[in-house]
Amino acid sequence: MTKSCCGYHLDYLELFPLLPFMLLKNVQFRAAWKASEEVGAQLVLGDRPIEITLERAWNSLKWNEKVTLIGAVVQGIISSPSDVSESNLKDQAIEYNSFQPYERLSLSFPSLLLPLIHERDVYLAWSLKRSKAVNN
Repeated sequence: MTKSCCGYHLDYLELFPLLPFMLLKNVQFRAAWKASEEVGAQLVLGDRPIEITLERAWNSLKWNEKVTLIGAVVQGIISSPSDVSESNLKDQAIEYNSFQPYERLSLSFPSLLLPLIHERDVYLAWSLKRSKAVNN
């Protein structure tokens, strides 16, 4: 899956080391959707709009964290495909556990924990509560 962007050829597997986690979430969503159809339940998408989440996340970062994040994104874009080997990606997928993204986030950008994790959980809980109250 290679896409040309700004003269660079970007391989999505190289840009997203957490791809196994994202794919797992997609599989879980599809399974929930199928199960809800089988029992006739309504599927509620309770996430907060991404624009709000991204704005709150950006505003929560300190100036030096913003610079570090921008640098990491630029580095990911300009790094050559040979920097990441297929065997390295497979090793990451095998050693992966579900808490890894949270650990990395808390170490690299602690300011993002509140808007990306805690606020998300509160919003999802509120969405579920509201949905149950409306659909009783």
